[in-house]
Amino acid sequence: MRRRDPGPIGTGTEPWRHRVEQARSVILANQPGHMIEHQLVAVERSLVEAEQDRANLGQAVAGLEPERVTAELKTALRSPGVDQGLVDSLRRRHETVNDLLNRLDALDQRVERTVADLETLAARVSVGAVGRGSERARQELEQLELDVEALAAAHREIEHL
Repeated sequence: MRRRDPGPIGTGTEPWRHRVEQARSVILANQPGHMIEHQLVAVERSLVEAEQDRANLGQAVAGLEPERVTAELKTALRSPGVDQGLVDSLRRRHETVNDLLNRLDALDQRVERTVADLETLAARVSVGAVGRGSERARQELEQLELDVEALAAAHREIEHL
């Protein structure tokens, strides 16, 4: 019985797409099998989900206009006689927007780390194909599983914002 190709995952335009496809090709050429393919699909799905989270967070942040938020807080802090309640509100808004920006940065770093780990696995599998490195490839695969779990945790956290 022939397995069906799950088809493309995501839009195909994600910034990391080319790197993932190259690593995937190297891995499957050197270590084919259903289990590894299943794990690669899980990694790719996690990356797509992270990209969707990033787009949603990015839209939310853009709508909050971080530059304007910062400028308004600075103006209020410099203005003599301004209502302290207004300053407190502007400060809380500024901190909230910065928290969202920090989450975006953290998500970008997690995605980059996952793609780098996938490329490392591809390199390790290639080395293993010529007779050494299979233990390191296993360790890299375990790291990828941790990356998938971390991306899933980030997704759950962002979902609850």
